[in-house]
Amino acid sequence: SSAVMLFEYAYNPTLHAGADLYYDASDINDAFPRQFCDYGLALKPDRSEYPSVLCPPDCQGNRSAVYHYEDDGSATHGCDSDTSLTLFLCQEG
Repeated sequence: SSAVMLFEYAYNPTLHAGADLYYDASDINDAFPRQFCDYGLALKPDRSEYPSVLCPPDCQGNRSAVYHYEDDGSATHGCDSDTSLTLFLCQEG
């Protein structure tokens, strides 16, 4: 099947005080050599207290910053909903 790169987010103000916007990037079905890894991606919040998702170009190894399987559970991050998120594709080295 084809490789899929997803940027996902969810707004849920009822979970708890603090973070109410949750975000992640997924790189599903991207078999070696990983085509999304060839060009890299970055998902960056505009506030430094929240984590960026960084996958530099040519990173053929296992990248823990993104989901690789539908049931991964470790690559979701949270921030306040007044935070801007920017997705950069095809980053230069």
